[in-house]
Amino acid sequence: MISLKSELDLESLLKEIQKLNFWLDDTGTEMAKRQSEGLFTPDAYPEIFKACNEICNLRGIKPLHVMVNKMKPGVVVPYHRDYLKDTQKQGKYPCLERWHLPIVMNPVCRFLYKGELVINMKIGYWHGPIEYWRYHAVENLGVTERIHLVVDLDSERIGNYEP
Repeated sequence: MISLKSELDLESLLKEIQKLNFWLDDTGTEMAKRQSEGLFTPDAYPEIFKACNEICNLRGIKPLHVMVNKMKPGVVVPYHRDYLKDTQKQGKYPCLERWHLPIVMNPVCRFLYKGELVINMKIGYWHGPIEYWRYHAVENLGVTERIHLVVDLDSERIGNYEP
């Protein structure tokens, strides 16, 4: 797992994110854009577009999808794995580079693989690649919400789905 410091103005990014329409998925997470739905446009969402460009430039890889996820305090997303739409580069069940940029966080937000804490994510750092194809759980056991910008990059296959 790599952590890369962001040079973005997180306050401006958060203001733009707070204007988005969110919907509640079946895990209790609020989403502004589903995975595999593509990218935000630069004219309508300049701060999100700037953030996407930052991780793309840091990694030298083009983006495929961008999501914004919010978790209220007390939300626990049970073990699951994420599936993305097929890509031309990888075909069925792609394992792309997924990067998280925590914008609002607290010390008891946890990302778990097989019951073990995998990452202690910090605000203002890109964390990845996140192995979303492995069974994982996410918890927000704090008293504040958790907001992440999530970007999937069009990399070569970097993993396999567990049976």
